[in-house]
Amino acid sequence: PVKMTGREWPSKTLDHAPVWCSVDLRDGNQALIDPMNIQEKLEDRTRHIEIVEAQTGPIFLTYRHSEKLDGFIGEIKKRPPVYDFETPDGISHKVWQIGSPGDIEFVERQFENVNSIYIADGHHRAASAVNVARKHREKSGAGQWQGDFVFSVLFPDNALNIIAYNRAVKDLNGLDQAGFLGKVAGIFNVTESVQGREPAR
Repeated sequence: PVKMTGREWPSKTLDHAPVWCSVDLRDGNQALIDPMNIQEKLEDRTRHIEIVEAQTGPIFLTYRHSEKLDGFIGEIKKRPPVYDFETPDGISHKVWQIGSPGDIEFVERQFENVNSIYIADGHHRAASAVNVARKHREKSGAGQWQGDFVFSVLFPDNALNIIAYNRAVKDLNGLDQAGFLGKVAGIFNVTESVQGREPAR
């Protein structure tokens, strides 16, 4: 186990309710990632979606927060939740539904003013879902179908806490330490440190 000092989860209360929705995949170029030698992983996830005929994990998206949208969601949370339960590990979950046509239209209008939505986690799930949707259209010749949308959760940037994501190097690929660090320094800023570093942002 890795000791994480100061970690607040699961005791931390998340007071920003995310927006759960389906995201249109038909503009697939914006959802794809550079596979970087992970083709097998991508193909495996694609096969998984095809076999179970479902997207089994949401794509974690983030966007620059909007005061109007934050305020609206705050008002929604004053209503009684549709679901309110606690899991065996002691985590409390509450779910509110945005269901009226007027509320849905308001949320749609607010997201029209959001310039970009970023994939925070789930790049491979998103790319795999795009692959499945593309294969279906090529095979069937059909237009829009339910697989053109993927289950997603959107958190505003002011509800995120970005933590360090560290890697351990197992193999220097035939290089010595100096040669390896030289290659890395050609791409990244490299500084020696005896203690952990937090990301700049």
